[in-house]
Amino acid sequence: MLRVLALLTETATADQILSASACLLAQAGPTAITLLHPLAQSDPDFMPTEEVHTARTDARFAAAQQALAVELAQRADAWRQSGLPSLEIRAGAPEQIVTAAAREADLILLAAPQGDADARALLDLLLLRLAKPVLLLPRQMPHSFAQSIAIAWSDADNAAARAIGAVQALLRACQRATILLGTDSPHAAPPPQALLDSLEAAGRPARLHEFALAGRHVGTALLAEAHAVGADFLVMGAFTHGRLREILFGGATAEVLRQLDLPVLMQH
Repeated sequence: MLRVLALLTETATADQILSASACLLAQAGPTAITLLHPLAQSDPDFMPTEEVHTARTDARFAAAQQALAVELAQRADAWRQSGLPSLEIRAGAPEQIVTAAAREADLILLAAPQGDADARALLDLLLLRLAKPVLLLPRQMPHSFAQSIAIAWSDADNAAARAIGAVQALLRACQRATILLGTDSPHAAPPPQALLDSLEAAGRPARLHEFALAGRHVGTALLAEAHAVGADFLVMGAFTHGRLREILFGGATAEVLRQLDLPVLMQH
């Protein structure tokens, strides 16, 4: 059974998380989904050197967090008819709450951190420190996804291979799988024969789509080529060239995060 942890962190992205959870429940075979909101009990943005910590500021923060939790719970309840469970609200330090829950999950759903510092912090935790597969969701979610799956592949791409393992159920259920190979990428690789053989054995033979970067950034090219082959779901590794290099030079992962407009599965 696929164990999915869906993290609801803000109202602006709640519906896309809930929609994706319902899609997985319908398409991925036996699936157990946990909807979780980590309820912070202290303000992570509080700067003791600049502000006076008072009972009033604590009360304001607690009231805002409680209102957010109530709103998210109501959003989740509206999806109960799709088979989703009620939202679990766990109070404490968000990082500790997410770490404990993620260790029991096979796949994590998270809204793409487009300007959301909290979501970016969770992404760093899940990808880099816990090495969990994370399905990042765009702001505009399609009604369904993973009917046509594109797999970005590069040399020795162990991260992509592990990410594929997290979505075997989706690959078995999809209508088409395509492997994207950048022929003039500095990380170009021969076709992954073992992956091709495993997909064919599962009854989902994949096709190869070779493309030239032609001066495009790798991240930009991956998204464009995924759309070009009609994919509605992209699987790729994350931070495979080292996080520092990604931050300093803008690797493929950082570029995909900026332009993400379809569900993308990543694993470090």
